[in-house]
Amino acid sequence: MSPIKLSDLLQIPIEEADMLFKKYAEAFPSLDSWLVSQAKFAVENLHSRSFAPCKRIRWYPELKEAYLNKSTDWKQFAIVKGNTERNGMNQPIQASGADICKEALVEGRKLCKQYNEIYGNNTALMICTVHDEIDFEVKNEYADQFGNEITSLMIEVGNKYVTKVNMDVETTITDFWTK
Repeated sequence: MSPIKLSDLLQIPIEEADMLFKKYAEAFPSLDSWLVSQAKFAVENLHSRSFAPCKRIRWYPELKEAYLNKSTDWKQFAIVKGNTERNGMNQPIQASGADICKEALVEGRKLCKQYNEIYGNNTALMICTVHDEIDFEVKNEYADQFGNEITSLMIEVGNKYVTKVNMDVETTITDFWTK
């Protein structure tokens, strides 16, 4: 988001929101540098990509159109370029997170099937997903074991996509679904 949007969201002056962005960049210089490089890549190449192994592409045809359309005024061009920069920073992260979650769903389904074959039908069921959360229902006597195995599988999946830092998974075992 831009400093203007952050200022609106937090109900603070734009100058204060801008200062928060600067402090963020100082606190996380390599992340900030990476984000800037992703924005630049998106503008220069008119697309961005999710992380390997999928490397899904998101195209930015509206920026191409703005480049080609000589009647586009500078304000409209700046808006389109700014949107492309923000999307260029966000898309690799969001799309890669979706790729990780999809592959984790496949691995979770395989694990449920394995438990059901070994311990009997309805021992482990995948119930639903909510954003990047996957909910399973597992018989009490296998819940801890299943929790450990699904955690390991999900970390393994995440580390295929994100290789420079170790991925982590939060696993919670409850008697009922919690937020």
